[in-house]
Amino acid sequence: MATSTEFTYIGPQKGLLGTLADVWEQRALIGFFAWRDLKVRYRQTLVGAGWAVLQPIVLMAIFTLFLSGIIELPTSEVSYALFVFAGLVPWTFFAQSVNQSANSIVNHQDLVRKASFSRMVLPISAVGAYLVDFLVASTVAAVWVLIATGQLHWALFALPLVAILVILTSLGVGIGLSALNVRYRDIRYGTPFLIQAWLFATPVVYPAELAPEAVRGFLYLNPMTGAVAFYRWALLGDSSLDWGAVGLSAATAMALLLLSLAYFSRSEATFADAI
Repeated sequence: MATSTEFTYIGPQKGLLGTLADVWEQRALIGFFAWRDLKVRYRQTLVGAGWAVLQPIVLMAIFTLFLSGIIELPTSEVSYALFVFAGLVPWTFFAQSVNQSANSIVNHQDLVRKASFSRMVLPISAVGAYLVDFLVASTVAAVWVLIATGQLHWALFALPLVAILVILTSLGVGIGLSALNVRYRDIRYGTPFLIQAWLFATPVVYPAELAPEAVRGFLYLNPMTGAVAFYRWALLGDSSLDWGAVGLSAATAMALLLLSLAYFSRSEATFADAI
C-alpha cells in the first residue's frame, strides 16, 4: 500500500517585504492581541480606562506645581497646566507602548517557541493596545480646551495625522527594542531609564523655543519633539508651528522605523533559539 508523506516547512519569510506581507496577512491577529492586552490591563480595576487620563493628569499637576513659575510660555493664551497636559498625552502613549512592545517577544516565550506566526505581530499589537488610551486622553484634552477657550480650532482635524506620527515613532522604537531584548536582556532594565531620559529631551514640560539655538536643530531630530509640537498645534491652534522642524522629526521617525523593521526581519529566525 503506497503512502505519501507531506512535509510543511514552518519558518519566517525571507526579507523585509516578506515579513511585512506576513504581518498584513495576520492583521486580524494583531487586533486580537491588542484587544486581549487591553482587557487584561483594565481587568479588576476601579478606574478602568480612567487610568489613561489619570496618569498624565498627575504628572501635569506635579510639573505645574514646581515649574509653572519658572518656565515662561511663548503665549499667555494657554495656561501652563494645559500646555503640559497637551504634551503629556502623546508622550504617555509613546512611553507606555514602547515599554510594553520592548518586552513583547520575551513575555511570550512559549508562544514564540511553539506557534507559527510573524513575531512582529507582538510588538505591533502592544502599541495598538494603547490607542484606546490615547483616544480617551485626547477627548478629555479637547473638552478642556473647549472649556478654557470657548472654542475648538479647525486644526483639531489634524489629530489623526498626529496619531500616525506618534504610532510610527512608537513602532520604530518598540520593534527595534523588542528584537534587541531577545539577545540582550539589559534592554528590559534599560528601557524605563531610556524613556525617562527621553522625556526631558523632548519639549513636553517646556516650549522648544527655550532651547538654545545651537541645539534646537538637534532637538527636532528627536521624532517625539515634532510629534508633541504637532499635537499641541492641532489641539491648541498654535500658529507658531515650525512645519520644517516637524517634517525633520517625521523623517527621523520613518528612518528609525525602517531600520527597526530591517533588523527585526533579519533577527526573527533566531528568536526561538535565543529567547
